[in-house]
Amino acid sequence: MRSRSVLLFILSVIVALALLCRFFPSDGIVMGPLTLNFPSLAEILTGDEPAGESPEELLAKRMAAIRKARKSDFLEYFKDNPARIYFPGDSIGYLDAFFNALDSAGRHRMRIVHYGDSQIEEDRISKVLRDSLQTRFGGGGPGWLPVLDEYYNLSISEASSAAPRRYLAYGPAEMRGAGGRYGPMAQKSHYDSTVVTTFFPVKNNHGPSRYFNRLTFLSSGGDVYIRCKDSTMRVEASADIRHIRFDLPDSTERVSITHSGSHDIYGVMLDNETGVALDNIPMRGCGGTVFTGIKAEQLSDYYNNENVRLIILQYGGNVVPFTKREDKIAEYCSDIMRQITYLQEQAPEARILFIGPSDMSTTIQGKMQTYKHLPAFVDSLRTAVTDAGAAFWDMYAAMGGLNSMAQWVKQVPPLAGPDYVHFTPRGAEKMGDMLFDTLMLYYDYYKLTHYESVTYHLRPGGAAVRSPARPGTSEGGDRPAATLRPCGQGRPPFPRFAGCAGPFLRSAGLADGGLWTKRQHLACRRFARPGRAFLIQAPGAADHDGGLPQGRKGFHLPLPYSQDQLRQELPDFLYGRMALCHGCQHP
Repeated sequence: MRSRSVLLFILSVIVALALLCRFFPSDGIVMGPLTLNFPSLAEILTGDEPAGESPEELLAKRMAAIRKARKSDFLEYFKDNPARIYFPGDSIGYLDAFFNALDSAGRHRMRIVHYGDSQIEEDRISKVLRDSLQTRFGGGGPGWLPVLDEYYNLSISEASSAAPRRYLAYGPAEMRGAGGRYGPMAQKSHYDSTVVTTFFPVKNNHGPSRYFNRLTFLSSGGDVYIRCKDSTMRVEASADIRHIRFDLPDSTERVSITHSGSHDIYGVMLDNETGVALDNIPMRGCGGTVFTGIKAEQLSDYYNNENVRLIILQYGGNVVPFTKREDKIAEYCSDIMRQITYLQEQAPEARILFIGPSDMSTTIQGKMQTYKHLPAFVDSLRTAVTDAGAAFWDMYAAMGGLNSMAQWVKQVPPLAGPDYVHFTPRGAEKMGDMLFDTLMLYYDYYKLTHYESVTYHLRPGGAAVRSPARPGTSEGGDRPAATLRPCGQGRPPFPRFAGCAGPFLRSAGLADGGLWTKRQHLACRRFARPGRAFLIQAPGAADHDGGLPQGRKGFHLPLPYSQDQLRQELPDFLYGRMALCHGCQHP
């Protein structure tokens, strides 16, 4: 009898709880400052949401989709993939001028400026993008740096003998006071004494950004005396920003500069003479609405003189928690449109890519979930950016969309921090890789649709080959005949190595679509007529028997061949930086 009563009691409690789950208001019951919530019947029955794909699996799928896309799939990818870029007027060719500048970087250095909030502090995301671009298109150095940076930097360290008085265009009001003359970095430092500043490498930075061959000191104000290496300059007073350059030996990785006088410093640039330079400019707590408060002439002088061809704006994360109403979201978007228009006026040769906020979580009914208004915020921001004539990359969608941040935090090792807002270094690296691969997919499409010229004129049957000039020279020359074999499919290739120069590429350099080493030359090129794609091996000047030196592993492969064969035969530094024609991609 007793056990029967216990069973009936338990069943009655379950029924009562089920009824409470069924009829309890989904928005809870407000009791003064408190809101009482109760799980719904569906939540009780289903438990937690199914885990589905892990962030690592989702990122791998995103990256695989990017790398798999080829001519027949390009437009489908551009239309449907969450990691795609949105363009003004749906114009896929919006970035063509930027891609053209990348192709010319071996002759004329081009610059990318990456502005953002605390999500890019410490050179996160920027470093991955910089190293990948410099590896592929040449260049070196960490770019533009403030004197005595407040935060750790993944690419370079610095020390200074004195701390400056710093002025910021963003952040606390007490940091203002420069009358709009903050410079393109939105900050400047003031010194009244002699200061020694030293830049030295970070131990774990083994990328091309570790090395540079030029230092540029940006200053204004009174007379300044500057010493770098064995060179000393006296620069007269000027209200304009002075670009004071010092040439350094190739592959420099440590340098000190001494400066004295009452002067403002806008930063120091560490770059190469050619290739790609990329500046990381984080603004903690900023929403990206400060550019109109910076003097136009300072912005235009830097963007135009330094050949800035892409401006990346990564903002919105600091605005999401406090901008929930539709009218406030519209007000912020309108302000962003004004910033874009202002930057377009100062940098008419540059393209602008706006990166929206990541997923962000807050406590909703006892669980960490996406801010309810975040999807609408991102949609409004995307519309505003493209209407203003700039491109938009949806980082929220690319990382997985709704409630993806919680999954990134739970991932082992974690890809995002316990604040459910910021990426960990590992997560930032993943996003940087995805951004680079996304840009390169559009670059491949640009090359496919725009590349028509024939660089190599080859005649089978022993005829001499007129090769392009080697990097650093002005003349080409006759070389032994190349061995020509058709790829089998006759589809056009993706020539993914454009003209580059620099210390590394002078010994193994990428030049005009081909890879030069001291004794061999490999290229997979499209010719003017369909059906004329070849894998080309030209022997070195000392090898007249049509092959590489005996005992040396060459690049000549029988065609058609598989990707596995390609991976085994080609060295890592080449395999990761080239893509052959369609016919060469399949067994």
